[in-house]
Amino acid sequence: MFVGPVLDALEAADADFVVESWGGRPADWTDASYGYFDLEALERLDPAFAFPGYTFNAGHVVATTGMLRLEDYMPLIDFDGTGRPRHDCFEPGDQGVLNYLLLKKAQAGELTLDRAPFMVWGQHRLPWRGPHAIRLGHLTDESPHRYLIHWSTAKSKFFLRMPNGRLLRHFERYYYSRVPHGQWRRGWRGVGLTWRVLTGREPERVRWNPGQTSRR
Repeated sequence: MFVGPVLDALEAADADFVVESWGGRPADWTDASYGYFDLEALERLDPAFAFPGYTFNAGHVVATTGMLRLEDYMPLIDFDGTGRPRHDCFEPGDQGVLNYLLLKKAQAGELTLDRAPFMVWGQHRLPWRGPHAIRLGHLTDESPHRYLIHWSTAKSKFFLRMPNGRLLRHFERYYYSRVPHGQWRRGWRGVGLTWRVLTGREPERVRWNPGQTSRR
């Protein structure tokens, strides 16, 4: 979710790739490889790789096209079979491989990589008061909040049960305001979802893709 003009701020970056500067996980996580790669195993696979001390979430990357090619991925991804990483040091999914490729190529001088604070986690508590508080009235073209919000892992299908769900409901209301009979459609769909969940016909939470989870 964009809560302000993000891209115009990122235009100032000169790097080939710009990634979020949260670090992939909160700073107090000492296991930087969670969801990305097993660092000790990766160093055995590539002793020349120098881990810079951070990772990044691959869900939001500003990229220059043409910098990464298929041959870069061929030694790392099984394209003829499952599409999974070829080496156990990488967690399932795309994130570990992309982290390794960009960090490795930046280390070798084959591309430039910058980090910028343009993402926050939606499942964490966001400020309600003070200069950084996100108020619904701020969510206009002139919003001072120049970042996007990313909700990761499993999610409730009911915005009322989501952390910071008030922001999701705000944009839902705005979406339906532009649809003919939108508020009626929104209400009816909410009733239908509630009924399906209560009668066991549909799960209440969106399941996290098993292919993206850690092996632990």
